[in-house]
Amino acid sequence: MDDIRTAILTGRRADVASLPVPRTYQAVVHADEVGMFDGLATREKDPRKSLHVQEVPTPELGPGEAIVAVMASAINYNTVWTSIFEPVPTFEFLRRYARTSELASKHDQPAVDHLSVQQTRHLLAAPDRSTRNGRRDAT
Repeated sequence: MDDIRTAILTGRRADVASLPVPRTYQAVVHADEVGMFDGLATREKDPRKSLHVQEVPTPELGPGEAIVAVMASAINYNTVWTSIFEPVPTFEFLRRYARTSELASKHDQPAVDHLSVQQTRHLLAAPDRSTRNGRRDAT
């Protein structure tokens, strides 16, 4: 990320295309934890429990695919839903997609569903979602 940031800030945007793709990146949700929130109401599911900041291999790009360098990221509903496996875990969609071709098979990674490291750090540092202004949320 530092090389990308430097190229942009110094006005050498064309240099970004020649930078090597990182072999790894950070932030994942584990497929083997899909059931960790079973029996809990949605408001009781804490995304910080299912997110793990760790190095995972960057998959090889195929035709029609692109790598996007996320320089900043906000938390949105999709981020939270992915981390609490609602409305359905994304792993099933990735498994189905992986069966469509040999190239797509790389998307069936039993250990990981990918979130940006910025999204994960925001969620891990977030206060308890069940409180607002220091009080327990009644909803």
